[in-house]
This record gives sequence, structure tokens and C-alpha cells, in this order.
Amino acid sequence: LEGEARVGRVELEAYEPRLPIWQLRADEDDLDEMFSNAGERITIDGEVDVDGERHATEFRVHGGASRDFPKKSLRLNLQGTELATGESKVILRAEYNDKSMLRTWLGYEVFRNGSFLPTPNSAFVHLRLNDRYYGLMNKVERIDKRFLGVHGLNDDGNLYEADPPSELAVPGGNLTILGSDEEYYRTYQWHAGPGAWADLIRFIEFTLVLPNAAFEQVIADEVQLNEYLRYLAVMAVLQNQEHIRKNYYLYRDPEGPVTGWMALPWDLDLTFGHLWSEIDDVLDERIISNSDLFVGEFAPERFGYYNQLTDRVLKHPALRERFLLLVAQLLDSSFTEEFVEKRVQYALCLLEPDLLADSAKRASNDEFVARVAEIATFVRERRTYIETELRAADIALPTAE
Repeated sequence: LEGEARVGRVELEAYEPRLPIWQLRADEDDLDEMFSNAGERITIDGEVDVDGERHATEFRVHGGASRDFPKKSLRLNLQGTELATGESKVILRAEYNDKSMLRTWLGYEVFRNGSFLPTPNSAFVHLRLNDRYYGLMNKVERIDKRFLGVHGLNDDGNLYEADPPSELAVPGGNLTILGSDEEYYRTYQWHAGPGAWADLIRFIEFTLVLPNAAFEQVIADEVQLNEYLRYLAVMAVLQNQEHIRKNYYLYRDPEGPVTGWMALPWDLDLTFGHLWSEIDDVLDERIISNSDLFVGEFAPERFGYYNQLTDRVLKHPALRERFLLLVAQLLDSSFTEEFVEKRVQYALCLLEPDLLADSAKRASNDEFVARVAEIATFVRERRTYIETELRAADIALPTAE
């Protein structure tokens, strides 16, 4: 700032991102139209630079209710190319409703370590949109035909997503009988395989309504019980209630040596203390740690909704005990204060500068610190609650070495 009378000094603050930098570009008018009409799912053309490679892409706003948030999630469909991971369809989550921005990522970390189920990979990136910092985004691996093959499953198997539209939210994807084929098609999206809903409808309308004696004879063939019980156990410690009616995948390989159904986790932002509420929807900021471990079973005196498969499994005495034993194991492995704290600190080492610079996030920088701390508080209080429930059920607790 030198020359004639124009002499002065200005301080600029800058930082070097520790995360991968994604450069997404598109016509400004197209962007304005897409963001202004987010509910219409308008797709626009653009290009994205990732790891030194440029890819032509189509993209749109991603999500359901989250499309109304100020910071939008995005879904990219690369045109004719793939990322180094082999992905051509990419989801970038804004994590706007979670002020810590860590719950989805952290939930997948617990699932991956505690269940060994095929679990989406999740990693944070620094996203720039037309050379301006858009914000910190969570790139979550999409569950599709490619996902099945990468994670050791038959990619010709049948894959369904429980994602009912708002008008079918009750009963939603709770695996109870629906009124028409059209309701099944809209509630459970078919993503892969030859089934085209026939096997899923048979499972719901025949297997899950069998009398107890007949159900006990077929359940081990119809459901991969070890995997499903682990799935329920991790959901219980994370206190996820959304998977009862939505936000999960069902997979079945009709040609494999094991043909039973498997549930896959998806969309874990309402975990670690956050729950949906009728008043504040997904933006409820209360931290709750004493939610019932058996959410999902049919118990009108305790719950307002249920899942038919969860109910049939948890009502079986031997399976109920196995479920509780798996919950106890998680208290000694993946759902410990030490494990969660290490994962949180690892994430913050990578993303904290980008998060603090993200002006579109929901929490202020001052508030963010408290929102991260509440995760540790939840884990401690949730463990105490679970230990009490396990003692009441006469389940041995893990002992400290």
C-alpha cells in the first residue's frame, strides 16, 4: 500500500488446510437457481478438482429436510471418470444440524470398529465453490452397487434403502405391511439386484408375520442374526432411533452361501445424545443419554413406534440376551470414553482450522468447543445408564484390567 499518500498496513489472517481441498465450479446463475430452489432437486453441470485431477460433474442439493438449511449438502455425479477410490457418485454432507459436525463421522467410526459390518467410509474435505470457501464437508461413501463389491459383498445382491417420503413417514420403513405395491416402491428404494421388491415384500408380508414357533424355525435362514444383533447393539449404544423407520439399508444375496438379510447403517447425525423432536425436528439441542436400549420393539406403553424385524428379534429370549451381551462387549471396546476421545482428537487435529473458518456452520466458534465437549459427556452418562440396565438384566459387565 505504497505510493503518494496511500501508505498504510493491513493484517491478513490465513491458514494452511490440513484436509484435501476440493474445487467445485459452475455457472453462477445456475448455482443461484439450484440453491434458491433446493426443494426441487435441480441438477446443474460443473467441474470439480480433486487430488490434482479435474472431473466433469453434474451435481445437486442433497438430502431431505436438510435442503432447507442455509448450508446445503451436495450430491455429485462424475461424468465418465472416477476418483482414486473408484467412486463416481459422491455425497458431501454439510452436517449443519450437528453443531459439533462430528456425529456422523464418529458414529461410523464406532460402527466400523465395533461391528465389522460393511460401513460407509467418511472423511472431511475443504470445499471451495467458484474459488470461494464454501465450508467444511463430510464426504460419505454412497451405499450402492460399487459399495457392495468394495466391501466384500456380492454386487449382484438386492439392495434397498428405507427412505419414505414425508407423506409415508408413518409407519415409514418399519417393515410392516403396507397398503399397495406403490407404497413399497416409494418407501424402500431399490438400488441393486434382481429382486425388484419381490423378496422384500415376501419377507415383510410372510416371514415377519409368522407365528412364534414357525418364525423361530426360519429366522436364522431369513436374517443374518449375528450381523443384525451387532447392528442393533451399536445403534443402541449410539442411541440412534431414526433407523427404526428410515435411514438404513437392507441387503440380501439370493445366490450366495448365506441368503439372509443384513442391515447396513446410514445417516448417523442424530446420535451421541441428539434425538428428533416434534417441536424442533432435527435441530433439537437437548442432550439425552437415558433412552431405552430396546427402542424398536412393539411396546406402546414405552414407545410411539416400532420396527417389525427389531420387535420379532428382541422379543425372542435367547436373541434378546445375545443382544445385551453384545452391548456389554461394546462398553469394553468401541463405546469407551478413551476410544471416542481419541477419535475426536484425531478429527480435530485435521479439521479444526477449516471448521473455525467455516462461516456457514451452525455453531459459533465459541460455542463449538462446548458442542464437542458434550459428546464426551454423553458417552460417560450413556455408559452409566447402560451399565445399570445390564445389571438389572443380570448381564456381566466388562471388568477393568
